[in-house]
Amino acid sequence: MIEYSDRYRDRLNRFWHVMKLGLAHEPEVFKWKYLEAPAARAGSRLFLVVIDEGEVAGILGFTECPVYVHGQKLMSCAFNDWYILPRLRGKRMGDKLMPYFTSRPAELKLHFLSNPPSIKAALRHGFDQLHGIAAHIEYLAYLARVHSMAQGAWRKLTRRARRRPQMKRYLKRLEQLDSCVKVLDASDEQVNELLTRCQLQYPFACARDAEYLRWRYLEHPKDLGVLLQFTCEAGLLRAVFALAWRCAGVSDALLLADVYYDRQRPQDLKRILRFHRQAALAMGASSRSVYTGNRELAQAAQESGMTFVREHLNAFRNDSGIALDPRSIPEWYTCGGDSDYVS
Repeated sequence: MIEYSDRYRDRLNRFWHVMKLGLAHEPEVFKWKYLEAPAARAGSRLFLVVIDEGEVAGILGFTECPVYVHGQKLMSCAFNDWYILPRLRGKRMGDKLMPYFTSRPAELKLHFLSNPPSIKAALRHGFDQLHGIAAHIEYLAYLARVHSMAQGAWRKLTRRARRRPQMKRYLKRLEQLDSCVKVLDASDEQVNELLTRCQLQYPFACARDAEYLRWRYLEHPKDLGVLLQFTCEAGLLRAVFALAWRCAGVSDALLLADVYYDRQRPQDLKRILRFHRQAALAMGASSRSVYTGNRELAQAAQESGMTFVREHLNAFRNDSGIALDPRSIPEWYTCGGDSDYVS
């Protein structure tokens, strides 16, 4: 197991192609995700490669960020990417590689969107499985969805790139949908004050700040995201949220990836979800979606027209000494931007 450096670039690219992974065709996304993330800028090494017989035979990819647990700020590490060559599977590689994750200096270890074998390995190393983090989707138009799926299937067969609209082209159109919603232009100080206040409303929430949101949604090389602010009639900043274009299977969805609002003002969340629907229609998306385990957000999403689709595998390990019951996840704040769901 070795920390990634440019000397392994060609061997890593061969690995992407052998595994038929999207990063084989998007090296700039790999660079953004693991070499330019805020934690990487601060000096953390977020990507490891498994070398076997002189070639890259597996990879481990991490995300590091602070989290709030009952008001205390801790460091977390999420395990997002885990791939090994087929010839190494079935040899309990999960048990051999898991210590590289569990030994990282973070009080909370989060294992997001992983396949069943890696979840089983995590459970053997002291993780608890998280239930309830799920996708909620509204299909906006049946014919549009069929057309989008047909186009997606054709692109897959012909190896053509998926439709990835440049979000900058839609900014003016989005700002015309609601007079109280516009592209985020509040100061970092205002944004960070709102984010902190909103995150501390929950027993668990990722501690996002303006720098992280810019990296996550505005610096993506494919221009897939936009940051928006909701300001009430009195001119007060009430919410900050992110929309991201997501290629979901063979159809296209507009994801409400992050939303930070005052829980005492549920009307703000309802208005944002209404805007989310209008934006998806304006951009020609075949569906819109939210990915969350939070009860309030899930209920509001369903009331706005979305339906529960499927739960995703997740697990976590708490080494902080602070009690955090995994069964209380409906009270946690979780959203698509907390995981590998936006890529």
